[in-house]
Amino acid sequence: MRPPNIPPPNTLPEFIMLSRRPFAHEHRTEKRPFLNNKAFAAVLWHLDMAFWAICGAIAREGLIVLTGYESWGPLWANVAGCVVMGFHEKFVHDPVYAPKIATGFCGSLTSFSSLIVSLFLFSTTPQPKWKTDGYGVMAFMAFLITEISCSMASYFLGQHLEIFLRSYKLLIKPNYVIIEYIGAALGSSAWIACLVISITVESNRNWPLLATFAPFGVFLRVHASKLNRPEYRIGTFLVNMVGTVLACIFTILQHPDIGASVLQIQVLKGLIDGFCGSLTTVSSFVVELSKLPLPHAYAYGITTFGLGFCFAVLIIGSYDWTR
Repeated sequence: MRPPNIPPPNTLPEFIMLSRRPFAHEHRTEKRPFLNNKAFAAVLWHLDMAFWAICGAIAREGLIVLTGYESWGPLWANVAGCVVMGFHEKFVHDPVYAPKIATGFCGSLTSFSSLIVSLFLFSTTPQPKWKTDGYGVMAFMAFLITEISCSMASYFLGQHLEIFLRSYKLLIKPNYVIIEYIGAALGSSAWIACLVISITVESNRNWPLLATFAPFGVFLRVHASKLNRPEYRIGTFLVNMVGTVLACIFTILQHPDIGASVLQIQVLKGLIDGFCGSLTTVSSFVVELSKLPLPHAYAYGITTFGLGFCFAVLIIGSYDWTR
């Protein structure tokens, strides 16, 4: 409660109002005079978000290629994204820029749709060392437990890393205004360059197509996050399900029996890794699980993974098993 002798803030004397420490949003407005124009601010925000989306998507595919664990899908990409998410949550408190790192970079670096598709293919494809097909059940459990536990542990590792570095004063607070303008410039340049390369270069279009489609997935995920509720994250759940369904459909369309051309296969690959991979997220999902009450967290997690895997079985499984 406010002491009885102190008036409300808007009735304080002018010299006190001028000398008081500004709130976060006031401080941001003073440092961003050009952002008073809503159209300019919206364009700047989308271009900066596109830059982080492209960086996250390319980093994810790069980690998948470098680690060589193709059958395990985006395991190490999800681990890296959750580490960055945990570190960022403790370190970045800027109300304007924090979502760009969390939603743009970490959300694109991690992928729920790639996890589900890899989980299905890994557990349903017989391996030479399996004595019976029943080993697929154990492979399913091993894959799922490893992905969830590593992602959760990585998120808390990122938080502990930030606390450790801050305790030794090894962190430097960056100027987010400068980073925002640089990110917007790089985002527009990279997006245009990837689009031009995708159109003009006939071979190896996977990387530029991946970067071209990634920002659209992030934009859709940002707007879907408005549906989130404290007791259940409807927005994150919807984008993970929609992205998983689309990734399963695009995976089927890549099959040789469909008769797709090389260009069509490259575009489908770009949609799977770029759009669907950036539309779905594991990092935000892990953060939400850690903050929800325990009963809600279990219900949310079981529903998300259960329904996502059911979609993979119904779409990819029904096609493979009926041919």
